[in-house]
Amino acid sequence: MLVSVRAFTHGDDAELLRRGLRPHDEREALKAAGMSGAEALRHSLDNSDQAFAIRLGGSMAAILGVGSTMGVGIPWLLAHPDFEKPAAAVPMARLVRRFIEHWLAAFGRLENHADPEHAEALKMLRWMGFCLEPARVAGPLGHELVYFWRERPKELESRQKISGGARLRKQAPTPQGKFLKKTWRTTCV
Repeated sequence: MLVSVRAFTHGDDAELLRRGLRPHDEREALKAAGMSGAEALRHSLDNSDQAFAIRLGGSMAAILGVGSTMGVGIPWLLAHPDFEKPAAAVPMARLVRRFIEHWLAAFGRLENHADPEHAEALKMLRWMGFCLEPARVAGPLGHELVYFWRERPKELESRQKISGGARLRKQAPTPQGKFLKKTWRTTCV
């Protein structure tokens, strides 16, 4: 199945919302931010440094992006149920992982919260090298959420400072191309 990615353009959000979000994304938006999925998507887009649209076989499958606060990247992804179909799951996860590696190089640390009931999302986060902490009460409505994070290894920090650090690129990685040649692993403590 053909997976394509491009920088987000206005109208992508309307197309994704017209197709419908995964029920888990709707539930997570409510738990984490007290918003509907549509409100969470607009809020995420308004507060992102980068956002990209992912298409699967020509149809909008997901929008992902990264915001930042105090130098920490906050990755997010909202998707249509097609995103988790067996034929799409592996190529989609590989593509998202390339974005995560790129953002990790740019920010040094990525973190956010996820719904503890969204098993597929938690599985994907673990596969991408994120550390997942036990569910705890968080968010404006006091729901349980899983805090996840990932850091660039400390031995690479000094090299990044010497070389001037990584910078966010404006273009998206292609399914065939890569931003980085090395995958970094975070040691969870």
